[in-house]
Order: sequence, then structure tokens, then C-alpha cells
Amino acid sequence: MDPNKRLRRSGATGTAMTENVLVVSLVAIGVLACVALFGRQISNLFVRSTNALNSGTVVAAVTTQPGNYTEISGASSAGSSAGSPQAGGDGQPFGVQPRTGSPGVRGPGGTGTGPGPGPGGRSGPGTPGTPGGPGGPGGPGTPTPTGGPADPIRGGNGPRDADRGPHYARGPHYEYEVSDSDGDGTRDTASVRGSVARAHSEANAGGIIGYEADGEFVYGEGTAYARGGYGAGAGASGAAGVGRGRVAVNLGDQVNPLARVEGSGSVLSADAQADAFVGDDGRRVGIGARAGAQARVAEGRVGTEYNIPIPFTNQSIRYRAGVTGTALGVGAAAGGAAYYDRQEGRFHLGGLLDIEAILGVGIDADFSFGRRPTARE
Repeated sequence: MDPNKRLRRSGATGTAMTENVLVVSLVAIGVLACVALFGRQISNLFVRSTNALNSGTVVAAVTTQPGNYTEISGASSAGSSAGSPQAGGDGQPFGVQPRTGSPGVRGPGGTGTGPGPGPGGRSGPGTPGTPGGPGGPGGPGTPTPTGGPADPIRGGNGPRDADRGPHYARGPHYEYEVSDSDGDGTRDTASVRGSVARAHSEANAGGIIGYEADGEFVYGEGTAYARGGYGAGAGASGAAGVGRGRVAVNLGDQVNPLARVEGSGSVLSADAQADAFVGDDGRRVGIGARAGAQARVAEGRVGTEYNIPIPFTNQSIRYRAGVTGTALGVGAAAGGAAYYDRQEGRFHLGGLLDIEAILGVGIDADFSFGRRPTARE
């Protein structure tokens, strides 16, 4: 082989290896920065949450003023870890209403004659009293229905993003939530997020045209869930990065726009996710799976959305699609699903394919139809 050609090939290989080492190093720096900033808070959060789940005590209760976390206090769980035998309860798991029953009825007390004066000043013997009857047994206890979804447990070092209105900017923060994603009365989803700085703005002019914009600097987030019905579903995801931003413009209202265009990007980011369900997991009925892990120096995405209302009904057809481009990225992600979402009242068919190390381009799409959404996902 030509020595010059061998030298050029060796140089190209060395350059590629250097780029990979640079990507991994920069991502590691970003992750370490997030851990250094939020590690103690996240660690304390999970320790408290674990103790709460084991003891049946809620970590914190939501105040009547959304986002006012200065008034959050510890509270007893709806289901105590040990019920009262006399009340007929036997204790229920965390997040389930306690059992209640009728108290036992105690037997009547006995009566007797006490000692009286005898002849010569002596006391004569008295007749002993009859002992009281035994107490009645406790009631059997009947389950009390939950009456709907369990209230979420929320907390953090300031108001949640969702409670701050259409425009806000905030400094270092973290927030968490444990919620009931399928409305069966049991909390099954936990999420935590934080960043050094975050800003958001949105507006809509009379349901004709609107926009959304937000950005974060040095951020980290994670979510995990587990549900079960006549099937099962479970998943977890996490992400961290130095910076990311998003801008979207919509024609029509923001929840069901006739058309929407969105652009987003991130710098020095990494993420991983895994999600799978089959049958009825309590919220979705169908089958689906998704998995992936990626790291990149820079990423950009352009997405579109179209909503077609069906006249004289509350139904609509929606199509979403996006194309992602990556600079100096490694990793892959893939997935697909076909299911009916009980909460949304919509059928979904979608997929994802992203092989950054080979293609540098990813595509995702979702087609759905059913009841018109009442809130933006």
C-alpha cells in the first residue's frame, strides 16, 4: 500500500477518535455540573419519598394557592400504615383510602350491694357485684371508594413552572411531582427537574395566531412510571445539558391549532429513555416500545403539526412530524406504537428512528384521531 495513503487514513482515524473523545468529555462535564448543582436536593428528595412510601406518610401537601411552596407542610397519607382494630380498619397501602367500620359495643356494667353496718358496730358482708359484659367485636370494615384520581404531591424551592403564568423568568430551582397518570386513585408517576436559569413566554391573539418560547441553562430532568391493568406498562427517561431553547408559532388556538411550526435546539446534551407497554396498562390500550441513548455537541429540530376538526362533533384528526439534525453526536433511538389513550380519548399511531452516529438525522411522527384535546400536551 502507498505509504502516503496509509498515513492519510491513519490521520483521518485519529481525527475521528479525537472528536469522539471530545464529545464524551464535554457531555461528562455537563452531567457533572448538573450533579454538583442539584445532587444534594435530588438525593434528599428521593430519600424523603422512599421513607414516605414505606411509612405511609406524604412528603408534602399541596397548598390552596398554586405554587406557594412556602406554606407546604408534612401531612398524613390518605391510607395509614396501620388501621385501628376497634374501628375495623386494617391499614391500606400508600395512596389508597383507609377502611372504616363500626366500633364494638361494650356490654353493660354489673351491679352489686356494698358492705353495710352490722350489729355491735361491725360491718356486715356485702354481696359481690356482677362483672360487666365483654366488649363487642370491631366492625368488619368496608372499602371507601377513592372518588377519582389521587391528588398530586408537589414540591420544590419555588413555584412550579406550570403555576407561574404565561411569562416568567427564574433563577436556580428544582421541582418534583408524584402523580396519578391513569386516574385510578394510585400515584404511579414521579418526575423531577431543575436548572440554573429558565425563562418562558407565550401569547395568543384571540385564538387567531400565537407563539410560545422558552429556554434553559444547565438543566437536568428525569421521569419514571409504572402502571398495570389487564396489561402492563413501565418506562423511565432522563436528560441533562448545558443549554436548550424552543420557539413555536401556531395558527388558531394553542391547544388545537390548525397549523403549528416549531424549532428547537440544544448544546452539549445527553439523554436516555426506555418505555414499553402491552395490552391495557390502565391508560393506554395497545402495544408500543421505545428505547435509546444519545449524546451530542449540538442538535436542532424542526417540527410541524396539523389539526383538522370534524364538523358538528368534538372530534379531530391530528398529524405531527419532525426532523432532527445532529452535529458531533453518538447514539441511537427507535420506537413505535399503536394504542388508544383513555384519558385523551384518542387513537395513536406513531414511530421514531434516530441513528446519529451513522445518519446524523432523526425522524419522528404521530397520527391520531378522537376527542379534541382540552390542554396542551
